[in-house]
Amino acid sequence: MKIKCLVMILLLLVSRAHAQDEWPYPNPKSGFETSVYETDEDTLTVAGGYRIVSLKQFDTIRNLGRGCFEIHYKAANTLLFFSGKRGDSIAVQDSVWQTFDPRGKLRTREEWDKGVKLWSKTFDERGILQQYDYTDFEHDTSFYLTYRGGRLFKKVFYPPNDKNHSTAIFYPNDRLIIDQAELSCYKVYNSSVGSDYTLGLNCKKNLSVLSVQYGSKSIEVMKPRGGFPYKMKPGEQLTLHVKFKPSPQSLVSGDTITIVTSEDEKASYSVYCRFNAVHVDYSNVEQIRTMRLSKAKDKYLVVGRMGSVTDLIINYPTGRRSHYEIKRTTKIDLSSFAPGIYTAQIAGCETGGGFDLIVTE
Repeated sequence: MKIKCLVMILLLLVSRAHAQDEWPYPNPKSGFETSVYETDEDTLTVAGGYRIVSLKQFDTIRNLGRGCFEIHYKAANTLLFFSGKRGDSIAVQDSVWQTFDPRGKLRTREEWDKGVKLWSKTFDERGILQQYDYTDFEHDTSFYLTYRGGRLFKKVFYPPNDKNHSTAIFYPNDRLIIDQAELSCYKVYNSSVGSDYTLGLNCKKNLSVLSVQYGSKSIEVMKPRGGFPYKMKPGEQLTLHVKFKPSPQSLVSGDTITIVTSEDEKASYSVYCRFNAVHVDYSNVEQIRTMRLSKAKDKYLVVGRMGSVTDLIINYPTGRRSHYEIKRTTKIDLSSFAPGIYTAQIAGCETGGGFDLIVTE
């Protein structure tokens, strides 16, 4: 009886596996196809070709679910995508696929090899290249190239010995390589957290750094010893120190640091900065007991998000209570607060605290 039950269970499992293998995929299709689909911003036309191949020709590692297998391809493990299946025959994307916007402008271009994506390019509405991603399957390395204004801005790659960590190189084709051209500046007011940052400039060919320009009062780039112009030789490195000194009333979301050089053609390099600063976050919410803010000088109480759910309750001296749901960095306008002592209570997912909020003119 046990054997019979076991056989029945096995047959049921095989039947379900077979059903999942055949259904809900349509019959395999082949040939050139054009389809139209809508996004939140536009209506796009996709054109490309399918071909029918045998699944047996691939070195399959495992089935990852609807329309996807993990396979061994050349010297790498990658994904095989298919849109239809019947028995061992699968319909896969092959050769070049392209996407066009309603004005007929090319927006994406991809090349496929029997269901394996080899590379993809993304273009803006003017047809200028924005992103180029590809995989070197012979060396099991993936590359992601970002372009700004048609110029290679950033090269990111994932080496085969560490797929979880990437290496980024900024301006890899230029004379000056910058170790970090996407700078995220974060500070907790009234503390030393997030005050100082550095930019490492590595020179490949002779040039001079003529100046460093920016518009925000939230940062200050310190001049190198001897000032500008600063002559650099191949192999030389220059470290620029950046001080982040935001104020609640004037903080903007970001700025661009422009490094002007003596090169003939590409005479400047842009470092894109993002700014964020708070009075309270996970690093100090449990320690704060009293906070004094001025309506004229500070203007805001700024609270950072602490986990997926963060709530702030402010108790007024009159007995009134105000509740704020902190979904992102939130600025509480102090203009409507009368001078006095308030009680603030903050609760995050795994942290929280309370303090007296003293509001002055």
